[in-house]
Amino acid sequence: MKITKDYPGLVDAGDHYRFKGSIRSAHNIEILLDKYLIVSGDIRSTGNITSRKGIKAKRNIIAGGSLLGGWYIKAGKDIKAGKNITSGAYIKSGKSIRARGSVEAGLDIEAGGCIKVEKNINAEGSIEARDNITSGGFIHTMEGIKSGRSIKAGKDIVARWDIKVGGDIMTGWDSKTGHGILKSVKGLNRLVTK
Repeated sequence: MKITKDYPGLVDAGDHYRFKGSIRSAHNIEILLDKYLIVSGDIRSTGNITSRKGIKAKRNIIAGGSLLGGWYIKAGKDIKAGKNITSGAYIKSGKSIRARGSVEAGLDIEAGGCIKVEKNINAEGSIEARDNITSGGFIHTMEGIKSGRSIKAGKDIVARWDIKVGGDIMTGWDSKTGHGILKSVKGLNRLVTK
């Protein structure tokens, strides 16, 4: 399914497009707009969802395959992908962010609930979740990591700034050193636990 400016029900609101209701497809959804899109319901596809610009759903954004947003991906509830979630800017969810692949953002990754990823989490900005942050691979950020509960990674956890956590931190084992890697790059920054 291709969404262009002529898509039925799409309204040009000046700096963005609006769609009342949900957009659903049993195939890939390609959003080929010159401005970002705001949907009052869900955006759901059993395949991939791709957007040249930003996408925002007041409820959920769910892709059976990968989810790609050129600018940003924002949902009032959940963001889920059967593969990877990638955004040129930020990924923000009112509840959870879940992917069977990796999650990568050009800026921040933020969830009102948990972030649960089977592979890696990588952000040029910060990574923040009110609940747990869980990665089967590494967690890397050029800024800080903040979790209201726990941070768990199958590999290393690296942040340029502070790592703040309300509960436990667990890292995987490095085969060369025989221990987990937890690193806050700047010497003045620190690990903060409650």
